[in-house]
Amino acid sequence: MIPKDVCPNGGVGCRVTEGMGTTTLAFYQPVYNEFGVNNNPDMNTTTIPLSCSTCGRKFISTYQGGKRTVDIVPEESKEIASED
Repeated sequence: MIPKDVCPNGGVGCRVTEGMGTTTLAFYQPVYNEFGVNNNPDMNTTTIPLSCSTCGRKFISTYQGGKRTVDIVPEESKEIASED
């Protein structure tokens, strides 16, 4: 799902497909405080390309440390990728 504040169409009528994602691979040793809270969470990054078949725009979804962000891919980079 593309957040409404990122999608130029406000997320209306979007049909999004996910591409092949990648994840960094590093071990994060858990370090717990006296309350059982892990102070060293997993900070590996998962990146997934997204494509809207309605408007043709490309997005990048990034997930790290329990937070997900979605950014639009600039038009210039979409043109460069299509030339290859």
